[in-house]
Amino acid sequence: MKVSTTILKNLLISTFVLLTQIAPAQTRLSGHVINTNHNPIQKAEVLLRDATNQTILAHRMTNQRGGFTFEIFDSGSFFIEYRSCGFEPMISKIIEIEVPLAATQIDTMMLEKALKQRHFTN
Repeated sequence: MKVSTTILKNLLISTFVLLTQIAPAQTRLSGHVINTNHNPIQKAEVLLRDATNQTILAHRMTNQRGGFTFEIFDSGSFFIEYRSCGFEPMISKIIEIEVPLAATQIDTMMLEKALKQRHFTN
């Protein structure tokens, strides 16, 4: 019985080590979007962009608390674009990420009401 317990224990440890080696490294980048009254903005559009060529890498909508999270798998320079109907769009400063890195919380972004409402006609 002792031999089979030792074998099982070694098998479990080996499996764990193998899985941690093949699992891709990633970093979580999260933040919040609020209005000037410090209330969360739900369903704001949040775009993660590559800072070198402005390519959109990921797209999220904020939750009911104004929160969002991106999983980043490659190191690099990024910025975040924020948009919501009735608010002025905003762009974050450049964010440098080295993967793997512990989860990163970025500054809360405050969106201001749009100065002009845009109306479209046919």
